[in-house]
Amino acid sequence: MRVLGLMSGTSCDGLSMALVEAGRGRPRVLEHRSVSWPAPFRRRLLALPGATAAEICEANVAIGEAFGKAARTLAKKADVIGSHGQTVWHVPGKASLQIGEPSVIAALTGKPVVADFRPADIAAGGQGAPLVPFADRLFFANKNIDIAVLNIGGIANVTWLGRDGRVAAFDTGPGNCLLDAAARRFLKKPYDRDGATAKRGKVDFRRLEEWLAHPWFETPPPKSTGRELFGEDWIPKRGKPADVLATLTRLTAITLASQTLACGRPAEILVGGGGWRNRFLIEGLETLFGVPLRPTDDYGVPWDAREAAAFALLAWAFVRRVPANIATGGRPAVLGRLTIPTPSPRRT
Repeated sequence: MRVLGLMSGTSCDGLSMALVEAGRGRPRVLEHRSVSWPAPFRRRLLALPGATAAEICEANVAIGEAFGKAARTLAKKADVIGSHGQTVWHVPGKASLQIGEPSVIAALTGKPVVADFRPADIAAGGQGAPLVPFADRLFFANKNIDIAVLNIGGIANVTWLGRDGRVAAFDTGPGNCLLDAAARRFLKKPYDRDGATAKRGKVDFRRLEEWLAHPWFETPPPKSTGRELFGEDWIPKRGKPADVLATLTRLTAITLASQTLACGRPAEILVGGGGWRNRFLIEGLETLFGVPLRPTDDYGVPWDAREAAAFALLAWAFVRRVPANIATGGRPAVLGRLTIPTPSPRRT
């Protein structure tokens, strides 16, 4: 079966698409593409947590149209589409809302669409996140070594794949979200390319200690979070831009490394997500781990397509009726909801 996964994460910078072949042996990423959102559209997505009901309703259709139009070409090669949608709000274990109308995507592509994965896990008693571990196990597990797979998107998380078959996964805190917010505020740019500005700065250790004292970091797994907690109110209103970015980079590195090492010391550490492009952050993580980090590309999963590939596999699991929520704290559950395409004027 060939499944197309669609993912727009908390960074709201664009759409990642991955065409995955699943069902025989290890799944394979056949093709992947990404589309960057225009600046006005990205601002609209970033503003969703504070939007009115009317604005969210309209955005639901607009995001569905953007997903559907971007996916048309790759969708021709797929049997089904798995769409994560765009997160509006996530309350761990209670509620999670993703929008990007599946009916519109189905109408534009002519393919069945599986979406709304997180609510099914919450209904089964889970956090609603992280959901990527199901795919990580299929892509990366190795019975001979312990592997840690880091995802550095807007929020950072880790999947621990033990050689004994044990799987642990949870969010560790901010990934790129605070760094990008600081870049927008101080640099008037969408992000700090390569961490270049942060590299010139000095860490404010007093402020760092205050941040690290936040009780969420001491919460045991299973746990998840989002921009609802790690929002722009974390960004200092004063300070040298380079110092603020250096301190935020250190926050991401320490929280990700310390919580990963609490699971054990892995033989290999793989990285996916946009944080792989931040060389200053990666160098800081390598210092904390004491070993080089490798991109998920080394296992055949492009670093910028890992989450899209994961939602392709979640859609495959839905079709096969396979429970796909592991390490969320919920009872085993088949995740998602199916939308069948019907003829529509939108397919023009």
